[in-house]
Amino acid sequence: LILKKQKKKLKKKENLLSNKNEIDNNADNDNIANNDNCGNNQLEKKEETKEIKFSEIKFTEIIDELFKFKEELGGNLYFKSKEVPKIEKKITRKDLERNYSNYEYIYLQLLGFEQISLNIEELKHLNNGKFFNQNPAVKILEQKCGFTMHADRPGSNSILELAAPTLLKAYEIAKNGNDILNFFKFAFDRFSDPCLEGRISRLQSYIEKIENEKIISQNLLPWEDISIDQTKSNSFDLVSEYLRVFINYQLYYYGLSKNCNYNEIKHLFSMNQINQEFYNLYCNSKTFLNYLESSNIQFDKTKLKEIIEQLINCALLIE
Repeated sequence: LILKKQKKKLKKKENLLSNKNEIDNNADNDNIANNDNCGNNQLEKKEETKEIKFSEIKFTEIIDELFKFKEELGGNLYFKSKEVPKIEKKITRKDLERNYSNYEYIYLQLLGFEQISLNIEELKHLNNGKFFNQNPAVKILEQKCGFTMHADRPGSNSILELAAPTLLKAYEIAKNGNDILNFFKFAFDRFSDPCLEGRISRLQSYIEKIENEKIISQNLLPWEDISIDQTKSNSFDLVSEYLRVFINYQLYYYGLSKNCNYNEIKHLFSMNQINQEFYNLYCNSKTFLNYLESSNIQFDKTKLKEIIEQLINCALLIE
């Protein structure tokens, strides 16, 4: 009887110890989990801070590089000789052409794109998809960045997200290729469309010009897809031939952005099943004209404009 009582007491004690250990283990696991979460949060914060600092450093670096070519790019015209350009208002195309130098135009665009980078979430949140005069995001863009955008078009938030990364990518390509001056001369143009879409288009054209050379040298696309048939006799057929090659290049780049191979994306295009985003960002009259310009094609501007309008009317190209 005494032995039985002792065994019961021992078993009860073992159960209590077992429960205590289980509670302690659970508490330790919770602490580890909390510490892991804190670690992850801190890591995320560090990564976020690192990304912001990277962008800020890069924008400063590009401005430093721009300053080296200040006189070659026209120096100060609108701003006083020693004054640093700053965003004061939205500037019209006519005003840019008449009163600003290339240097000032580039400097202001760099400041504007940096502002987009710093205010991207607010701009996306306030974008209601309406015309500029009814859209709070566009009003902020004009005030802080000095230019406007067509926020009423589909995919306008994607355009905002593209701005800073496209600029930084173009700069990195120029830097790695020791091509900084050509980057400033070709990727920025105060005589072209001054809206955000037009500015991104110029940067993309610079990137594509460099990468097209890489595609050709490394045989990344079938030769027949990117070779121009120069035997076309009339202007319309020749421009249409350039358009065919341009579309193939753009399909390749769009496929890269979507992790989709060239043949798959080309098939979707042939079946008219490709996303509207492709036309908004990669393949339209503006990007095509930039491609023609970068290819050094000699066409009468008036005649070329007529042909572009014909292609649009034939639904072979969108505005």
